[in-house]
Amino acid sequence: MKPGDKADLIRLLDVVAIGPAMVYAGLSLRGRDRELGAFLVVTGIGTITYNLRNLADSLDAREGKS
Repeated sequence: MKPGDKADLIRLLDVVAIGPAMVYAGLSLRGRDRELGAFLVVTGIGTITYNLRNLADSLDAREGKS
């Protein structure tokens, strides 16, 4: 395993599991927990987009693209 592989694995996990779980949990909250639900949805989407972009940049750098 190369040094960047572990970071890419964590980014991929954030994109396909953790971010979507945060969005799902946020959408599942009802009643007085709506603010927490909105926070989870926003941070989940942010997690997905941030890590997806970093993963794409890392893979491009590995292939020699800029």
